[in-house]
Amino acid sequence: TLENWVHSLEEAIASGADAWQLYRLRIAPCGDRPGGVVRHASKNPDQYSTVDQTLVMKMLGIEMSERAGFLQHYTRIFARGPEHISYYLHDVNARLSDVIGIGISSWGNIKNTYLLNIGNDFPKYFEAVEGGGFAVDRGMVRNADEEARHAFILQLKNWKVDYGLFQSRTGRNPRDCFGDTIDKMLELRLISEDEEGIALTERGRFYADQVVAQFTSAEFFPSTDSRPETLGSSQLTA
Repeated sequence: TLENWVHSLEEAIASGADAWQLYRLRIAPCGDRPGGVVRHASKNPDQYSTVDQTLVMKMLGIEMSERAGFLQHYTRIFARGPEHISYYLHDVNARLSDVIGIGISSWGNIKNTYLLNIGNDFPKYFEAVEGGGFAVDRGMVRNADEEARHAFILQLKNWKVDYGLFQSRTGRNPRDCFGDTIDKMLELRLISEDEEGIALTERGRFYADQVVAQFTSAEFFPSTDSRPETLGSSQLTA
C-alpha cells in the first residue's frame, strides 16, 4: 500500500544508510523464462498494486529520498554522495567491464558471452565446483547486433552512452544501429544527445525501463502478455 511504502522510506532515511536502490514493481514475463512472480500475480491480483499506484510510489521514493539528501547520482540508486556508489556497479553497467560470477545464481559476462550459474540447487552447484568444472547452468553468446544492443542499453539505463566506448566495443556508431529510435526518443524528450553521447533526461530516467526497451530486439520481447493496466486491487479513490 502507499502507507506502508511511505513507512518503509521513512525507516530507510532514519536508518543511517549511505545509499539504496529503488525499483518500481513491473510484472512482465521477460528473459528466457517467466519468473514466479508472473504466475503469482495472475492468480492473486488483489495482492498487487495497480500500475498507476506503483508510479505514484516511485515518485514518492524519489521525492522523499532527495528531500532527505539522497540524490539519484546513478539511475535508481540514491546516495548521500557519489562515493557511496560501488565501483562494481559503475564498472559493469557504465564501463562494460568483464565480470566473473562466483556463487550460486551469480552471473558473469566475458566479452560477448553472458553466463548464469546454477541456481536454487546447492548440491548441484557444489558438485560442479568440486569436480573441477564450471558451475554454469546456461548462457548466451551475443552476435554483432545483440552486442550493440547490450552495450547501448546498459550504458543508457544506468549512466550514459559514451560514443567512444561504444565504438571501441562494437566497431559501430550508435546512430548507424539505432538512428530512427534515437530520433523518436529525442522527439519525446526522453533522451538528450551531444557530441560525446546520449543520456536519459529527467523524464526519461523516470521511465528508464520503458525507454531502453525500445532498443530491444523483437526476438526478446515478452512471449506472453504483461499484466493488464487494471490488474491489482484499487488502493486509491477518485
